[in-house]
Amino acid sequence: MAVEQRLDAVSVQPFVETGTLAERLALPAFFRFAMNVFPAMRRFDPEMPERDALANGQCFLFRTSAYRAVGGHAAVRDKVLEDVELAHLVRRSGLRYALLTGYDLIRVRMYRAASEVVDGMGKHAAAGMRLSANRGFLTFASLFATTVGPSLLCLAGAAIAAAGDPSGVFGLAAGLGAWAYSAYVWQRASRPLFGLPAAWALAAPMGLLTYGLIAAWGMLRSALGLGVRWKGRVYKD
Repeated sequence: MAVEQRLDAVSVQPFVETGTLAERLALPAFFRFAMNVFPAMRRFDPEMPERDALANGQCFLFRTSAYRAVGGHAAVRDKVLEDVELAHLVRRSGLRYALLTGYDLIRVRMYRAASEVVDGMGKHAAAGMRLSANRGFLTFASLFATTVGPSLLCLAGAAIAAAGDPSGVFGLAAGLGAWAYSAYVWQRASRPLFGLPAAWALAAPMGLLTYGLIAAWGMLRSALGLGVRWKGRVYKD
């Protein structure tokens, strides 16, 4: 693909294996969020704006000349999201770059415990806040409305109906329909990447709330100057 499309650098998103409840709740929410913040995950555009470039450090291919031109990993040695920063350097240098999917070619297990999920997602949120804070907050608000909103509508409708107001039934029905549609959209986006059962998409509201809490914790640690934890080390930048 790199040769055919005359690309200078390529990153590949593999299939993500999950085992624990924390992985299955938080990771689909994180990737759904990333797909909306960074268009590179949804379309092929080697000339994308620098700010739209996303990368996966698990699989990176460079032309030697391009790697040397941007300074290689030495240029991002002090960055928490060094893979994304590398992609930005590539585009800043005017080089052609693309993020491809390789779900059928590569498999990876990112985390193996809830503590690793918290550390990993927390560091992504803290570092990502510096790269695209405004887009990130707007994207999360939109996802919250479309993912958690229907379940809140269900609760409100049920409460109104329980209080003796028949109109609550319509609110409950509308909430259930919106929840089912949201789960369908979530499942179509997440299943190729995670392979989770279709019914698992019904837990998307809980997954988004879980990811939101982890992200908030990571950003709070960064704001307080505590840095982020990753693989036994603390990064402060």
